[in-house]
Amino acid sequence: MNERQDLSGPYEDTIKLEEMSKEFLIKLLKEWQEQYKALNEGLYTAALKRIPLEQFNEILMDANEHMYKVTMPRLNKLAGIEPETLLDYNRVGQLSIDANKSQGYFVSHEEIISPNHFISTVTKCPYLEAAEDMGIPEFIKPLCEVVEPYLMPVYYQNHPKLKITALKLPPRKDKTEICCKLEFKIEE
Repeated sequence: MNERQDLSGPYEDTIKLEEMSKEFLIKLLKEWQEQYKALNEGLYTAALKRIPLEQFNEILMDANEHMYKVTMPRLNKLAGIEPETLLDYNRVGQLSIDANKSQGYFVSHEEIISPNHFISTVTKCPYLEAAEDMGIPEFIKPLCEVVEPYLMPVYYQNHPKLKITALKLPPRKDKTEICCKLEFKIEE
């Protein structure tokens, strides 16, 4: 059977992804990342109009914790590895729907010290940029100091020896500064 490049032709009530071309599936995955990004933007905007920031952050932590606990082990299997090092966990994490790094959503650079130790410097963060643009710096502080420290260990599948140290967190003086800098280490 020929791989399909698009959905042209007669209407079908079911789309079979197995019949689609690799090129089509890659485009679809990129669109799904953009759709996830738009969903997040809409969710943040709508929720913050209706509920206090603290309550929203609790919902955000619960929802993302559930997503990571369910999907990260499945992504291990898809990746074909059982993570042993931080770099393994990062490879698996790159498959996660919220890993928009490839789309330029978040931009970071990792200084790899060893397979179990690296420093991540984030130079583009849409949450920080939105808080700065809207003039609500109080939005970013709990996200960086409460939400992310809670979720990062779950993302790394609750490795018992994982230690994450914030070396620099927002706010920043101006947009020429980095957004944040974090040290990740599995203690031996």
